[in-house]
Amino acid sequence: MTSSQNDASANENSGGGSPGRAELLHAAAQVFANRGYMGATTTAIAQLAGVSQPLLYHHFGSKKGLWTAVINEIFGGLRLELERVALAFAGATRTERLTALLSAFVRFSGEHPELARLIHTESSGGGEAFDELYQRWVADLVAFFEQEISAAQQDHTIRSLNSAALYFVIVGAATEPFIQPQIAGRTFGVDTTSSDFIETYCGTVVEVLLRGVLAEPR
Repeated sequence: MTSSQNDASANENSGGGSPGRAELLHAAAQVFANRGYMGATTTAIAQLAGVSQPLLYHHFGSKKGLWTAVINEIFGGLRLELERVALAFAGATRTERLTALLSAFVRFSGEHPELARLIHTESSGGGEAFDELYQRWVADLVAFFEQEISAAQQDHTIRSLNSAALYFVIVGAATEPFIQPQIAGRTFGVDTTSSDFIETYCGTVVEVLLRGVLAEPR
């Protein structure tokens, strides 16, 4: 996808300046992440966004339409970012490529904490909302992960490890503090939304994980 296509997609996802649309997407992401699709209400979303319910229906038609728009914006954004990094590091060493992709994933998770919380909340309950999330986005992202890991194992950049176990180790390490910001704040006095923490955490995750999986330690 070209840069201009990326910009166009971003503008479309953000609402293109339509009054109240961006606010509704932002509020809905928080409410869906906290309460799940079934627990979320259009009343709560509209109140958090500071707009009327009729405006919500005007932009998205229904709660289901809003849910689809939210997951497309967040998970589509992650996919575009990973594709951008993969393209930028196409000619780099495998270790440099893995470092860049892992860093991008951690940063995106920190800047969009609803990402992991949406998966966590919906996978616990299952249902149609999770089915849509998985089929539309998660399965494709897992396939992207498996492709990168398989290539790194085949050229012996990383050790042969169980791919399922490695997936959960990486995703858990990359996202956990952003799923539990209250614990991070109360226990360690950490604001997980701050850019300083996100960068510090990103460096820690990359250092610890790569030391653990590389065939030859850094």
